[in-house]
Amino acid sequence: MAISLLDALPWRIASAVEQSLQPTTLDNSVTLERATDSRNLVVLLGWGGALQKHLAKIRKFYLSADYAVVSYISPMSCFLQGSLIEKDIDELAEIIQQEVSRGNDHHFHVHLHSNNGMFVWGALLLALKEAAPQ
Repeated sequence: MAISLLDALPWRIASAVEQSLQPTTLDNSVTLERATDSRNLVVLLGWGGALQKHLAKIRKFYLSADYAVVSYISPMSCFLQGSLIEKDIDELAEIIQQEVSRGNDHHFHVHLHSNNGMFVWGALLLALKEAAPQ
């Protein structure tokens, strides 16, 4: 019989841990915010367990510098399971392509955090390569 990490934790802690690992619509969705005349783009990828409110100051900084900001935090459960939500990665790649095509320069900046952000970045690079192989 296999015992999971959640089985080994006291019941009060286990439910809180399990709840924190589940994706939420607010925190684990792709968001785009744009400064008035933004010509630059930054992709902001959060760390595991982060919430959108944790990225708010960073997002505000880039918006004040006239950047468009695309942010995403993959659910911590994805990192622990070793797989990402493919539709989120595809949506992220699509938004990046649209935003890059709006500006004069065809480049963007990436601000990522921790292993979770790097995990998403790797999947995003593959998705962008598939969408535009040139």
